[in-house]
Amino acid sequence: MNWSDFTRKVLVKDKGKKGRIWKAFYANTPFLVKEYFAFNGSIPSWAAAEIRFGTREPDYSGLAHVFSEEETVFLAYRWIEGINLKDLKDRQRFWQKKLPYAALFKSMAESVHALHQKGYLHLDLRPSNFMYLPDSGKIKLIDFGSVRNQAELALGQIPEFGMHYASPELLLKKASLIDQRSDYYGLGLTMAYLLSGKHPFSDQHPEIIKSRMLSENLQEQDYGPWGDAILRLSAKQAFPKPPAQLEAAEVEAYLKKGLNLRAENLHFLTS
Repeated sequence: MNWSDFTRKVLVKDKGKKGRIWKAFYANTPFLVKEYFAFNGSIPSWAAAEIRFGTREPDYSGLAHVFSEEETVFLAYRWIEGINLKDLKDRQRFWQKKLPYAALFKSMAESVHALHQKGYLHLDLRPSNFMYLPDSGKIKLIDFGSVRNQAELALGQIPEFGMHYASPELLLKKASLIDQRSDYYGLGLTMAYLLSGKHPFSDQHPEIIKSRMLSENLQEQDYGPWGDAILRLSAKQAFPKPPAQLEAAEVEAYLKKGLNLRAENLHFLTS
């Protein structure tokens, strides 16, 4: 398989130095093709992680082919008709109608649980990484560049991740404390975003958002019947002062208390 074998190539997203995403056809079959550029003979860490997970779990990830040409690596995923939840929420503003939250949240929780059952953590859960499939009404997780298992985390392999939905232990890169509950945090904040239309700690400057995510607990808003679930999933022990001013043992204690406050499982969403 070569890139020249694909036809009807449509650029979906240009990520600059991070590569490009295409919709392209191979033998009349549509694929989503991710194009990653190699630098000094090696591909970025997130691309390597995506390949590693995709080849281990092709049925879950949808990765069908991996091939390279010169300084470029291509990942061809089976095409799925859907829309990510960030775009879905944006469109809802124009539709003026409610999203099917109960079904969405149940399917989101099931998709995260299925990944955990395979022994992996996603570690980059956010609205744009949940794909809604209109034909089935189900959710599919996408973008596996941050996926790790516990053995990889034990070796200190902290992935790159989107800051705005990352748990406190991820933000502080405490590998020994990252587990399934780190994904629950991102799930909880994503649910809050879908209900309110904004980030729970919304501020324009990323550092202010990060500071609030570390120092403040999520406040209950008008989340309707899902308020308790969101607060449980995103629970943390807020720092009384900046972590930089705390002893390492104090930071560890606050993070552990936050993890223990967080939901231990997703049964209350999936049952």
